[in-house]
Amino acid sequence: MCSQYLPQIVVALFARVLISAASAENASAELLDANFGVVRIATGCEFAEGPAVGPDGSLFFSDQPNDRIMKLESRGELSEWLKPCGAANGLLFDANGDLLMCQSARENGGRAVAKYDFENQKIVSLTQTYDGKKYIAPNDLCVLPNGTVYFTDPYYDGDQSQPSSGVYALTPDGTVTRLLDDLLKPNGIALSPDKSVLYVSDRGTQKLHRYKLIDGKPVADGIVYDFSPDRGIDGMAVDVLGNIYGAAGQDETTGLFVISPDGKLLLHKPMPEFSTNVTFGGEDMRDLFLTASTSVYKMRTRIPGVAPTYSKATSVFAGPPEMVLPEGAGEGPAWNPKGGLIFSGGGGINQLTADGKVARFLDGTATNGLLFDAKGRLLRCENANGRITRVDVDGTVGILTSEFNGARYNQPNDITVDSKGRIFFSDPKYGPRTDLTQFDNEDKAVEGVYRIDNDLRVERVITHEVDRPNGVLVSKEDRYLFVADNNNNTDGGARKLYRFELADGIVDLQSKRLLFDWGTGRGPDGMAEDLQGRIYVAGGRHEAALPFETVDGHNKSGVYVFDENGQLLAFASIPRDEVTNCTFGGPDRKTLYVTAGGTLWSIRTTIAGYDSADR
Repeated sequence: MCSQYLPQIVVALFARVLISAASAENASAELLDANFGVVRIATGCEFAEGPAVGPDGSLFFSDQPNDRIMKLESRGELSEWLKPCGAANGLLFDANGDLLMCQSARENGGRAVAKYDFENQKIVSLTQTYDGKKYIAPNDLCVLPNGTVYFTDPYYDGDQSQPSSGVYALTPDGTVTRLLDDLLKPNGIALSPDKSVLYVSDRGTQKLHRYKLIDGKPVADGIVYDFSPDRGIDGMAVDVLGNIYGAAGQDETTGLFVISPDGKLLLHKPMPEFSTNVTFGGEDMRDLFLTASTSVYKMRTRIPGVAPTYSKATSVFAGPPEMVLPEGAGEGPAWNPKGGLIFSGGGGINQLTADGKVARFLDGTATNGLLFDAKGRLLRCENANGRITRVDVDGTVGILTSEFNGARYNQPNDITVDSKGRIFFSDPKYGPRTDLTQFDNEDKAVEGVYRIDNDLRVERVITHEVDRPNGVLVSKEDRYLFVADNNNNTDGGARKLYRFELADGIVDLQSKRLLFDWGTGRGPDGMAEDLQGRIYVAGGRHEAALPFETVDGHNKSGVYVFDENGQLLAFASIPRDEVTNCTFGGPDRKTLYVTAGGTLWSIRTTIAGYDSADR
């Protein structure tokens, strides 16, 4: 039987690398935890496949030739969990915590899709035939939030009971539909994080296909990656940024491959055995398990995988991003409980009307960050005029501050308030560097963060601790000040998210903590917070803007969601560059509005947002 193998770092990974050594090293550092390395956690199997992590954190995987499913508990104990199992191949847990399985065509194989009913401790067949004929050899599967299961049924040899290899959909009511019949050997299958894209690996052509899902039906959307003449992906999993982790290659190339959603090879990690499948697990979803011919290996990733449907952690997004406006939305979205969503644009402030159109809310000045305070007053960062103003509920406009130490501000950018009504704002300078207006006592230019107290006294709370402050956010309990450092038009400029501790409005500069680094891509911009304290950050790019902004697998354009310690929890890709800001709105505060390159988007969330008006 498979035997537990004392965890050991696998040091002898001799293989040719498909990308340059320098690129591979950089990619590995960004995607894998080099300090953890590669650990063999089980061995002695005949052919390990189908890894799946259960609700209790245990790893399940199949050993097909021996017609059994193994269980490796989180504490490290390995056991033969289920025998016989219909020669199960791909495994997956559904939302109820039941184990779905593709039963193969090997000896004793069920040639069906089934599940293990934990309550009644038995295997229940879900589908055995299509059009009155047995399946060929169900191989791998994935599941939509509504319970629909997609599974592959390739023909390699033996009884070709169906006219072609296929990809099928099995709905919760038992209805089966053949979705695809034009792939030679459909094998691995996976969904994008937002469930809008289906990936299928064709082992007949060694190509990874992408399909847009329209009403649950796949529409061909090109080839993501062509592995030929090498072996294409067998099994795969997806991280929260949409990167695809696949077991592929043969002989000296066999191992882990990571492909970006737009088809770039981000990483090739050779393994010492023929690699078959991968899955994410662990409390933080950063454990990556890879099955190989006789063994199971574990790695740690920098980016977490998509949480399974049974996960105790509440999922972040309830649906994919949807475009609200194709133009007219500049920056600084803010939710007015009495009037709806407003945002800057066209030299003033616009409003989203009830019928989805744009109306002018306020004329007169160009603004960036906008915010309604607890009294319903509108706070404005007037970047062009270099000042912070407030519009009272009766329309009266007052200037809160227009200069510091006798000099006007650079370009007030974003704004936030604490529970005592103290206002914090950032003051970077984008564009030409010849007209900076703020300097320190040594005549060094300052792009700082300031606090306006209730008596309108102003204090500079951050001077040189960040490179170019952009988005700012005070956490809902006044514990932290989050600062987006986005120097995106200087070679080597910082593109980082920092956290500072707060105590009665005082920023503890020594507590500065780096939460996330966008590298040389476009960095973080505006931010929002939900009621669970999760931080939603607009940032990243899809297309490079050289020479200063590059693109790689972990800085795509969209909304990044972090916990307060910087753990990346989720990502929603926005199909536009220059994603600039976000805010919660709607009657239930579960709609996240996002500005991006003049467009406006909305994303439904599972948890309501926390707003300054709540303070």
